[in-house]
Amino acid sequence: KFAVPNDMTSLRIGQEACVAGKYSVGGENGDICRPCAEGFFQPDTEKASCIQCKVCAAGKFISQDCTLTSDTVCTSCEAGEKSSAPVSSTCEKCDQGTYSKARGSSYCQTVEAGFEVKFAVPNDDTSLRIGQEPCESNHYSEGGVDTCTKCEKGSHAEPGSAGCKYCAPGEFFNSTVKLCTNCTVGKYSTKGAEDEAGCIPCGSGRYTPGPGSTYCQACDAGMVPSDDEMGCVDCPAGKSANQGDDECKHCEKGFVSRNAKSPYCDFCEAGKHASPDNTECLDCEAGKFSGIAASTCIDCEEGKYSKEKGSPSCTRCESYEKSSEGAITCTCDENKGFVQDGGNDCKCKAGYEKAGDGDLCKPCKEGFYKDNVGDHCDVCTNVIAKSSTTLGEPGEAISKFSCACPANMFRELNPAKFLKLNQSYVGECLDCPVGADCEEGTTKATMALREGFWRSSVNSSKVIECYTKKACEQTNESFKHTTNPDSQCLEGHSGPICNYCKKGYSMNVTGLCEECEYDFFIPKEMLACLMFIPIILLVRRVVRWIRKKDKEKEEFKTYKTPIMLGKEDDVDGQGGDILYQQTQDPDSLLNKVKTKGKILAAFMQVVSQYETTLVIRFPPSFENFSRWLSSVFNLDALTLVSFGCLSEINFHTKLLFYTLAPIGLALITFIWFQWRKFLLDEDKNMRLPWKPVTDVKLTPEERQKKKDHLSDDS
Repeated sequence: KFAVPNDMTSLRIGQEACVAGKYSVGGENGDICRPCAEGFFQPDTEKASCIQCKVCAAGKFISQDCTLTSDTVCTSCEAGEKSSAPVSSTCEKCDQGTYSKARGSSYCQTVEAGFEVKFAVPNDDTSLRIGQEPCESNHYSEGGVDTCTKCEKGSHAEPGSAGCKYCAPGEFFNSTVKLCTNCTVGKYSTKGAEDEAGCIPCGSGRYTPGPGSTYCQACDAGMVPSDDEMGCVDCPAGKSANQGDDECKHCEKGFVSRNAKSPYCDFCEAGKHASPDNTECLDCEAGKFSGIAASTCIDCEEGKYSKEKGSPSCTRCESYEKSSEGAITCTCDENKGFVQDGGNDCKCKAGYEKAGDGDLCKPCKEGFYKDNVGDHCDVCTNVIAKSSTTLGEPGEAISKFSCACPANMFRELNPAKFLKLNQSYVGECLDCPVGADCEEGTTKATMALREGFWRSSVNSSKVIECYTKKACEQTNESFKHTTNPDSQCLEGHSGPICNYCKKGYSMNVTGLCEECEYDFFIPKEMLACLMFIPIILLVRRVVRWIRKKDKEKEEFKTYKTPIMLGKEDDVDGQGGDILYQQTQDPDSLLNKVKTKGKILAAFMQVVSQYETTLVIRFPPSFENFSRWLSSVFNLDALTLVSFGCLSEINFHTKLLFYTLAPIGLALITFIWFQWRKFLLDEDKNMRLPWKPVTDVKLTPEERQKKKDHLSDDS
């Protein structure tokens, strides 16, 4: 053991055991352990020598070689193998015609006569030869072969035979009775057979006169041997037989035999097919065809047809036609845009025109249409003035009304306008009115309005800006898919430009309809009666006053002299005309306030009419303010008092009110001024120039009466 492992120049500090496969004799030669020499081994440690390897005997082979630590392993050869050398790494297979029965054989035995080799795997001559077995019946072996040889035809042999024997012609060897026996009827043998199977059947169309025959006779074509195989019979119609056939054969598909005893079958001609019993050829139906020798007729494929029975082929349809399987005629191909015209020709259907070589119809181009079956499309400008496009998907322009207007225009149907110019005209394209959105293809009926605009119906192209923008709640739709113009209005609004309220709503000063908060309601008949009550009361007052004045005049005529109160006759001490002067004094406070009020009211009325007079829209804040002023200073009583919550106020009611109200006010004003004028005239007549009164003196009762009279006049 060295101080440095594997370094023999270092110090020797001890000793250590030799491992398996090595040895050491010790002493001066014991510095290292030496490996066992070739042919020797040592399985243990700490050994001073090695053991000689084992040598395998004959019949065995080395399955594992000797190593430094293990001995040689010898294994016996399998049956069918041999090993003759004392030292062999493999066993040899027995040669052809030899075998070895047991394991560990050093040689192979030769197969005896009448025997053949027995293989480890039956019928596999590549497997080991492990023994021998006798030849089977009608086989023989002379020995030293792997397999027995079959006896020649006509000869026979028993199992384990070294040679074969022969029977006479027409006979076979019967292994049961161990004798030669005649071949049965329908079979023969020329040299004799080894067994019954060796007798040869006569085959198709042949028969034997009896048993033990050495030959067979053939039946004529169209005939086959009878069941007892001692004669021939005819084949029926639909079948045939060649000479020498043993049975009649059905005619193949597409072939027929019309008569019995047919030597062959005829094929059916093109356009025909064989009947199910193969006795005749039948014509193919219209819409079908067949080639020669057909058992069935085939439907004409798509795109072809046959009109007549017995067609050998189908005719291809024209490029613009089509047909289904089994068609007897072609139809116009609608997928290519063709339809049948009044005759039998195919023309492009409505909305399509011919393209290319005329075998395809394409949709009318943008701005064209076609409403009939023909070849060419018509331009839209011939029927809709200024039109440039068409409605719908390609191919859907099938009428004049498919012609449409470009963006920012709408279609107006007005055939009467163009009747004198061109009877084909049905309308024109007009510029989109302000307040409307006209996309491509817009018609008068589908014209969509913007918010704040209104029109009376889908048949009207006059777009009106609403008095209250929010009242016309548009969403770029036309009547929201209905024909009711109220569908353009905000909830609660109705009528032209959505400017009156529905029942249960009342219009505020900004022009919007608000839902009423109470259920009290006055019928419009009662409301009309209530509006006439003040007029009736005023008329009644005037009539009463006129009657009173007439009565006073009659009383006043009883005086002899016109009397006018003078200073000495002044009943109140203020002068005869002081009261009249006061009522006409321009410096009085009442007249000053009244004048300023009139000016302010007139100014407010002018401001409130800016929107209507100038026909412009102001900012919402000023617009709402001016409308409130209009309601107050223009005396819009229906708005201020919310009559909509008291009675049904619709457009016609408001129209009637606004029509009759000025007339009524003018009438009342006229009556009032006539009344005032009458009062003033009466007052002047009472005020004659003052003179002293000498001939008449008034009593105190008369003075009081006159005073009351003057008070009533004032």
